[in-house]
Amino acid sequence: LQEMIHASLQERKTTDIRCPNQNCARAISQRNVRKILRNNPDLHKRYNDVIEQEWLNKNVIHCPTPNCPYTFIKKNGLKSLKCPQCKQT
Repeated sequence: LQEMIHASLQERKTTDIRCPNQNCARAISQRNVRKILRNNPDLHKRYNDVIEQEWLNKNVIHCPTPNCPYTFIKKNGLKSLKCPQCKQT
């Protein structure tokens, strides 16, 4: 299982870690992946890093103004924002 998880992490994917049994297509939960990796601190850290990056990629957007370093957390239904850094809408 650790080798299968390692392969998924090489592709920087945690959402598609599935049961290796041919008759089972269920995803392995984050909780269970962490249990599997608890004796492998390096792989456990890598897993957490990839999960964090996936969350950031999905939920954080950068201000589109060139050279503005500000970032926003996406919220459903939000159509426009005013950047507190550069004051652009």
